[in-house]
Amino acid sequence: MNHRSYSSLVFRRQRSLALAALPLFTACHLVKTRISDQRPAAQNSTLVSNSIFIDRVGNGDTAKVQFKTNANAICRISIYSQDPNKTPNEANPMVLPCSNPEQPRQIFLERISGLRQDTLYYLNIYTWIPPQTEKEAVPVKVRETADIPSMINGDANATFRDLLIARLDIPLMTAEVFHHKSSEPIAAATVKTQLMQPLGCHQGLPNLPTNFRSADPDIGIQNLSTRDFAASNARTHPENPGRLQLIYPTMNNGMNQWTLIYQSAGRDVSVPIQPVNQLVSLEMESTTITSFETPQLIRNPDATTLDPAKPLKFSWTVANTLLDPSYLVVQIGNLQSPNAVYCVFNANSGNGSIDANYIQGLEDGPQTLQARLITNQLWVKDGWLITITDWRSGRVSK
Repeated sequence: MNHRSYSSLVFRRQRSLALAALPLFTACHLVKTRISDQRPAAQNSTLVSNSIFIDRVGNGDTAKVQFKTNANAICRISIYSQDPNKTPNEANPMVLPCSNPEQPRQIFLERISGLRQDTLYYLNIYTWIPPQTEKEAVPVKVRETADIPSMINGDANATFRDLLIARLDIPLMTAEVFHHKSSEPIAAATVKTQLMQPLGCHQGLPNLPTNFRSADPDIGIQNLSTRDFAASNARTHPENPGRLQLIYPTMNNGMNQWTLIYQSAGRDVSVPIQPVNQLVSLEMESTTITSFETPQLIRNPDATTLDPAKPLKFSWTVANTLLDPSYLVVQIGNLQSPNAVYCVFNANSGNGSIDANYIQGLEDGPQTLQARLITNQLWVKDGWLITITDWRSGRVSK
């Protein structure tokens, strides 16, 4: 194979859910992308560079790749992670022959399975025209990029005076709903801005966003129920009469839609909230690697010993497409203590690290650790602001 000549071709999104060359592997919708860098492919390559499309299907571990060549050709594809610490890597890529190698053609539709959800990829497409052989193939290199869809579903310039707020806590299997009134019209884009948190770590309690917390006594809707991911009928909150409460005996973790059904101004309304983001895995690395399982609300876990000389590292994977902004928030200790640690990471990054000096500053003895995945959605048409929280907890000591 000739590795001396190739062009690096970069994919970006065209639509809000479109992903780059190999999409960010949390998408459960069929999405389509095409090449945005219109430079020609490598010299002698038969690949038509602006013909490359990727369809992401299933749970984000499978991609359909289609492209064209300017003559009847045969092909193969190799894939490796952009993160050299993840497999497959450049030295040992995943290599896949294209389908029907005995039938040279100009239009290709290939299926790639077994992809990771926690990494971006490079993809090399090799094509050759018989009687050429595979050794004479010239690769075209494609780099995945990760543009992230916004939390705003609808017109970002739309304005509100009223919002219905829903907050779903997945491990507690509860939700609350209330009606928030703004003192002046607020644009959808401003709602997004006011929900954003600064990234990084703080010693002690930082200044946290407090927007969209107040409830108007008149909820403004009737007969609220929810279906699909979590099914229940709302009741008046026993401690906050201006709010509604939903309690769930179970949750349908295989579903990616939380439907809100209610009556407003004499009409029936149904709002299909999706995606429903959940933590698939969460690991912490210090003296050892600790995996946080499904939350245990009764049993106190054993404390994990931290090495104060090392940064505390976290890595996670999430089911379904994360919207912008989405956060992984790590809290260690009681935030009323000036020695507690509060860190905000971009959830789309899949990893984060707490500097050793923060660990050294923790109080001696066991401390509670909680990691929360916080995602927001603004559904402009019906005026709903949705916050979904999934979390894991444990105990640590230095």
